[in-house]
Amino acid sequence: MNAYRNQERWDSRGRRLLLAFLSDEDVSQTTLAKWLGVERSTISMLVCGERRPSLDLAIAIERRLKIACVTWNEAPLRHAQ
Repeated sequence: MNAYRNQERWDSRGRRLLLAFLSDEDVSQTTLAKWLGVERSTISMLVCGERRPSLDLAIAIERRLKIACVTWNEAPLRHAQ
């Protein structure tokens, strides 16, 4: 059983930016995992909000995708209604 299943989903501005990148650039999770040198399941857990990136992974994402490390600790931006 996945240890993350009973925990609340985690959300951040970094997660939202990652989702936007994957969609806008039409990049698969598998391709991104290869670029970053991690398992596809790691990317899946980031996308689903089941985990946060390690510092090393956040730095790799920043270097490859230009998503700043600090965004993984920022709340998602809320749109004005």
